[in-house]
Amino acid sequence: MNLYFIRHGNPDYCRDCLTELGHKQADSCAEELLQLHIDEIFSSPMGRATETAQHLADKLGKDVLVEPWAHEVEQYAYRDDGSPTLAVQLEPEFLRSPELEALGDEWHTHPRFNGSELIRDMVKTVETGAETCFYKLGYQHEGHRFKILEKSEKNIAFFSHAGTFLILAGYLLQIPTLTAWHSFFTYQTGISWINFHNADSGYTVPRFLYINDTHHLRKNNLPLT
Repeated sequence: MNLYFIRHGNPDYCRDCLTELGHKQADSCAEELLQLHIDEIFSSPMGRATETAQHLADKLGKDVLVEPWAHEVEQYAYRDDGSPTLAVQLEPEFLRSPELEALGDEWHTHPRFNGSELIRDMVKTVETGAETCFYKLGYQHEGHRFKILEKSEKNIAFFSHAGTFLILAGYLLQIPTLTAWHSFFTYQTGISWINFHNADSGYTVPRFLYINDTHHLRKNNLPLT
């Protein structure tokens, strides 16, 4: 199975929809995805993601399947200057600092996260939702790999959010949550390709073959946002 994860296009966050630029980005992205012979289209329930997905759905004549767990991860933390931001968007140099790494699995107790269990629960919600979704697609999470319940050659397009992608990347790669947060990034309508190879052993390990491909934007002289 090939999973193509796509961040939504340029949004109007207040109205939770795409801007004019966002629609152009989404259409450009859809044209790129047509070459990948997409079998199924999944999306976050949020408007900016479903509108991005709809561009591809209209071209393929397919429905958009909504996964509630894939909504934006909207728990806040504080930047170094004290201003609030999404927890997943904190400065990479802080996320990789000795003071935070020293907390280990209790990283969420740092004052800049408000010591909030909500942030750790946010991570768990995405991981649990993804686990259920992959199970339905034929792959059961078992230890540090996935058991192949049903070999699949499907190409899946999944439209969601940058924060969701960062948590999902950590889950699939089995690396610490904060390592994924400070190591990866994706622009709006950036495409990431994750392959679930159907090995004869009956198990598979997801491999990231590329992250944040924005060729479709550069080709059409659209800005990276």
